[in-house]
Amino acid sequence: MNMHDITTYIGYQVEEVVAELTEACKFFGVKQGRAIIILKLLQSFKSEKTHSEQQSLAYFEALGLNSLYRLWRKHASQCLELRNRLCCIFEEASPLSKDELDRGKIYKARSDTFVFTLAGRLMWGGIEVISVEEFQYHADGHFEQTENKQEQPDIRFLWYQQSVVVEGKRVRSPLQIEKRVKDAIDQIETKQQYGVVAIDYPPLLQLEQPIIERQLSEMPDGLAVNRLETELWIQKIRSLALQSDWVVGVIICTAYPVRTHVSLDFTRQDGQWSVVVIAREGIKGSEMLMRDIQFALVSTTFH
Repeated sequence: MNMHDITTYIGYQVEEVVAELTEACKFFGVKQGRAIIILKLLQSFKSEKTHSEQQSLAYFEALGLNSLYRLWRKHASQCLELRNRLCCIFEEASPLSKDELDRGKIYKARSDTFVFTLAGRLMWGGIEVISVEEFQYHADGHFEQTENKQEQPDIRFLWYQQSVVVEGKRVRSPLQIEKRVKDAIDQIETKQQYGVVAIDYPPLLQLEQPIIERQLSEMPDGLAVNRLETELWIQKIRSLALQSDWVVGVIICTAYPVRTHVSLDFTRQDGQWSVVVIAREGIKGSEMLMRDIQFALVSTTFH
């Protein structure tokens, strides 16, 4: 998939994506920042004969924001504090993840994007999520903000009446893997509850990443899975996280642009997300739990 192929595909989809992102901005009351800049980049896409890498990346960023909107629209309409938090996600942070990497800064809004998107996909896939950061889910079907934010995991869900926590970390370079994974493990062990380490690796959302070309053109589907699964950074995350007695599994989310919806065994690409789910051996039920999580993540793919 070369740049021409990407821009041609985006050209057919951009109006629909712009319309939904505009709707999302209106719903959350977004008037400036990240989403507005992305909209401007996309609105100029149709009128220009040549397109920049920034415009193409903006398209995939917009897909992520639109998915977040669809996942949380119902709950945000019932909780003003939740709606305001999601508004910050749309307004703050760098418009493109590539810009964030170039500046070397960490933006909380991007971390929140990952956590809320992951939680939303779990909920839509049937996982019983009971809290997302400081927002608690009530039996009557709405979220409510609590005051003890510092004591809350990123996500908490019930699995056969067992409370499982999820601690999510964003890794922006291979050099950060060990520290970020250990940070997540420390948080899980401090709570002394079974937990899942969730890692987001945004650097793969770059058009020049060689793995994109190999996966979509040169490599058969099975080899593509093996190539992704055996990447050094995935092996590193696996070995670090599963050393803890409290970690029952790992979710690794990567992002890179694809033109079509491709199912590759345990991997699903839907325009920008790919998920690798790894269960811990030796803990009763952990493999079944991670299969449930995998199903939830795959079944909530948005088109």
